[in-house]
Amino acid sequence: MKKRLFCLFLIVSIFLTMPVTVSAIEIIGSIDADDNATLISPMLRPSTTPENAIGVAYNLITQNTYYYDLWGDLIELNPGVSNFSTMGYIPQDVGIANMGTIASPDIVSGPDERFIADSTLQYPHCATAFLIAEYSIDDGAIRAYAYGTATMIGPSVALTSAHSLYSHSWGWPDTVTIYPGIYGSVLTPQLPFGTDSIGEVTEIVVSVPYYETAADKHDWALIRVSEPIGYQCGYLGFENSSFNLEGNLYDPWYVLTGYPSDRNSNGIPYDDNGNYEYITYNQYVGSGVIYYDSNYDENYSPDQENIFPHRYLVHTIDTYKGQSGAAILRLEETATGGFVIVGVHTGPDDIEGCNKAVGISYQLFEIMYAYRNS
Repeated sequence: MKKRLFCLFLIVSIFLTMPVTVSAIEIIGSIDADDNATLISPMLRPSTTPENAIGVAYNLITQNTYYYDLWGDLIELNPGVSNFSTMGYIPQDVGIANMGTIASPDIVSGPDERFIADSTLQYPHCATAFLIAEYSIDDGAIRAYAYGTATMIGPSVALTSAHSLYSHSWGWPDTVTIYPGIYGSVLTPQLPFGTDSIGEVTEIVVSVPYYETAADKHDWALIRVSEPIGYQCGYLGFENSSFNLEGNLYDPWYVLTGYPSDRNSNGIPYDDNGNYEYITYNQYVGSGVIYYDSNYDENYSPDQENIFPHRYLVHTIDTYKGQSGAAILRLEETATGGFVIVGVHTGPDDIEGCNKAVGISYQLFEIMYAYRNS
């Protein structure tokens, strides 16, 4: 990807359509819970010590790194039973994507079943963003880039994967930018909400285990942008879900939408690692099932579970590089367009034909909720 790409966004043309209009839906700071829970609003606050910290934050403006701890709690009277969920926001004049035509997927991945999103002026595509992180290497002698997908979960906050941002080889990025709903050619990219919807990231939060050891089961990140672009492009709700399955993981369909490099290239990798150069920015949609959930595995005992509880998912949705950080969405019939985040995709799994994700555990839900509303 050439550096001149960033200049091209300044002359981007705005895509205008007349989509189906739906009412704006917004409930900020609200949590839905069942009768087994008592709600106390948690808050994230900066901490000067790593002891008991739940996150490591990096401010891209001051270039300072510090720790976050969690003050307050969502008190579960019956742990493991209560489910928490937040609502998203659908802007006016934004349509809702029709996912009803998605075929029921197989357990084991077969042919590539991803398809291009009909319109990024439809929810949830409008709240899904292409992410670019830029790094300085060897005192600025070399510029490096990382690409991924991020999903807006609040007016100024997005969810993605940690490895799309923090590199144990390169460190923290110099700049991170997200482009909600971008599509079209690299030479003439289209922004459905105009250049004002481009998100310049000011802060990154990753988990302590990922920061210290690159623990892939803690591979999540939250980013804050300088302006509340979520009011333009919308944002999604999220949940600490039991999947409503009673132990059967194969009934619902799950959807992932993001920016894969293989489908946005000329089809020829430029190295032996399967990396492709982007020539287009188009969102692709895939569907699949949750093949494994550590919450259902009585024998699963991850390291540091008592300090940093997490949730490990294995799914069968087709993905490729560039879709790291994309949200895994559960389809449901709700007022918020039928989509709610249950996890974040991180990469291929050791199980052949499957991919892995960080599921929204009880603690991660608390962190996301607190950071979104802080």
